Amino acid sequence: MRLSRHGIRRHWPIPAQTLIPPKAQCRNFPVIERYGLIWVWMGNPTLANPASMPKVEKWGEPGWDVIDGGYQYHPSNLLNIIENLMDPSHTTFLHPNTIGNPLASDKPVSTEKTDQYIVAYRWLENTDASPNDRRQVDFADGKVDRGQFFYFHLPAMSRVEIIVMPAGT
Repeated sequence: MRLSRHGIRRHWPIPAQTLIPPKAQCRNFPVIERYGLIWVWMGNPTLANPASMPKVEKWGEPGWDVIDGGYQYHPSNLLNIIENLMDPSHTTFLHPNTIGNPLASDKPVSTEKTDQYIVAYRWLENTDASPNDRRQVDFADGKVDRGQFFYFHLPAMSRVEIIVMPAGT
C-alpha cells in the first residue's frame, strides 16, 4: 500500500480479487489507539499530533477503573449536548436514580479553563454515594468523597469523569 500526496490509498488489497480497478481508491486518515479507543484525525494529516490528544489521568493505574457506559445516541444539536455536560448541577435534579445526589444541591459548581480544555466540576466530601456508585462498589458505611468533572476539549469532544472513594481517603 502506498499513499499519494493527497492521502489517497493506492493498491488496496481486495479479498478474492486479483485485478484492482484503477479507480478503486479511498482517502485514509491518521489513527492512534489510546485509552481503549481508536482516535481518528479527520483534518489535514500533516497536522496530526498524538501529543495534542486529551489525556485521561490515572488511566491503567492500580486502584483506578474505567466503567464503560457504552454508546449513547442523542438526537440533538451538539451545542445542547455540550451545554448539558458542562452543567454538573443538573445531575442532582434530573438524575436522582443514577448519578444524582440530593446533598449536592448546596455545593456550587467550579470551573477552570486551560489551553487544552474547559472543566466544570463539583467535589463533595463525606456525602452519600449516588445510586450508580452503590451499584458499582460496596461502600461500607455509605459515605464517600465524590467528584464530577465535565471536560470540554475544542472543537467538539467531551469527557466525563466521576471519582468516588470511601470518605476521608
